[in-house]
Amino acid sequence: IGKVIDGNSLGLLSKRAEKSLLTLLDSWKEYGIDGWTEGEHPWFFLSEKLGKLTAPLIGALPEETIVTGSTT
Repeated sequence: IGKVIDGNSLGLLSKRAEKSLLTLLDSWKEYGIDGWTEGEHPWFFLSEKLGKLTAPLIGALPEETIVTGSTT
């Protein structure tokens, strides 16, 4: 049985989140579709990376956790 964390009502955008988003947009602009495997933070590996960071929050092992935008 899994756990779901829903972030639909997080309030105002933080300066740190804005900077991260702008960095991601610059990467998309520079690499296009190659951003999945190129650049400082290739998108392909973000689900696993975020899962490892999230695991301690839900009492799971890093290899048991993945963060995804959708399950369908």
